[in-house]
Amino acid sequence: AGLLLSCLALKAIASTDESSSLLHLRHPVTGLLGLNATSPRRITTDRKNFIDTASNKIFMIKGPNIVVKGPPWFPDVSGDTICNDAETSTCTTFNKRDVQHIKDQGFNTIRLGVTWAGAQPTPDPKLDPGWVAKLYAILDLCESYGLQVLIDVVQNAFGSATCGVGVPTWFAKEALPSLIGKPLTQSLISIVADQMLHVYENGTCGSLDTESWAVYAGEDDYNLKNPCCILNNYGGWSQLTLTDQAQAGWNYLMTTKKGRSRYVTFLRLLASAVRSKPAAFAIELSNEPMSFHSHDMFATWQECYDVIQEEVPGMLVGVMGIGEAPISWWETLVSPFQYYWLRSQPYLFFAFHWYGHPASKAEAIKNTAWYSDNWRMPALMTEFMNCGMQEEVERAGIGWLYWHYSSYCKQDGSFGACVCGWASGESTRNCSSTK
Repeated sequence: AGLLLSCLALKAIASTDESSSLLHLRHPVTGLLGLNATSPRRITTDRKNFIDTASNKIFMIKGPNIVVKGPPWFPDVSGDTICNDAETSTCTTFNKRDVQHIKDQGFNTIRLGVTWAGAQPTPDPKLDPGWVAKLYAILDLCESYGLQVLIDVVQNAFGSATCGVGVPTWFAKEALPSLIGKPLTQSLISIVADQMLHVYENGTCGSLDTESWAVYAGEDDYNLKNPCCILNNYGGWSQLTLTDQAQAGWNYLMTTKKGRSRYVTFLRLLASAVRSKPAAFAIELSNEPMSFHSHDMFATWQECYDVIQEEVPGMLVGVMGIGEAPISWWETLVSPFQYYWLRSQPYLFFAFHWYGHPASKAEAIKNTAWYSDNWRMPALMTEFMNCGMQEEVERAGIGWLYWHYSSYCKQDGSFGACVCGWASGESTRNCSSTK
């Protein structure tokens, strides 16, 4: 009787219009079809270094960033020529020739940017199937060549509604219901840091110019079309991440139950989607998170880590302090309980960027070593450009992922998003140590 009931139950949940030789089951969270079994990851850690489980030796991570900050969100895997911004000004593909070119330079990993706005365009707890298909195409390509993939959750200045990129507009509307399309305003922090919004001499795009800021308000591509956004996100953009609106958005995400739950759900969806893709060995929880509520931020990281481990046991998870830099330990305040938690998890690593802060390379590496030693996890420099820093961190036993292989954006808006740091790419890394 029990066997009969089990068979009937399986028959009831089998899809009649999506049948094939395999029984299709729909994942309760992702909504994705398929058995989607977990595949073991090749890269793990010994709490100090990244380890290649195939050889049980230290795995020194090296490679480029591959990031598309706007639709279609990923490069296409078609074609048979490498990406070369120096010749084409921009590129739209990442194919087998690119993967081989990366490996020929002695690199073993890419940092692949994924954007919440592209992945989950509605509040429904499921990923966009077209977005997932593009992600799978890259992961399958990398797997076929033995190239490892660190998935990075991209954000700059919170999201499109605040002229950046990252969170979906529907989430920004939840977080900032009365501020969408209103003039961005300077926070006290931005004034103290002298990170001021750009304003035209005639006052256009100033705090009183409600008309210009309202253009395209509430649209998903507000960041690409609003004239005041373009003025502030085309070149340097640090002033955007410190606005009152961006900070209010971060506060909603990190400190409220609903906001945090939305983000944790997305990380679960993402992890579940890649559970059968072994090339994806790690997820970096957020690119340069600019939340000054460090206790709430690390509480969010803990919840994200837990759901990722539930979906893909053993997947590595990257945590970062406030912003991008390896700031000193006393600038990243965590509770004793969080400190204990960080030291106790076997699959964490500390991610940091270096764009000149701290000014001393030696100080940056010293600060990084503190996090690695005291939090008992390996460190990884997941963005930088400077060849000298590349040599220094490698000498210290720290892996690196440089910014970036290609700008992956067209200035006419037809591909990607030329916003928030997108300069010409470097498909062939031009550093003496690399050569």
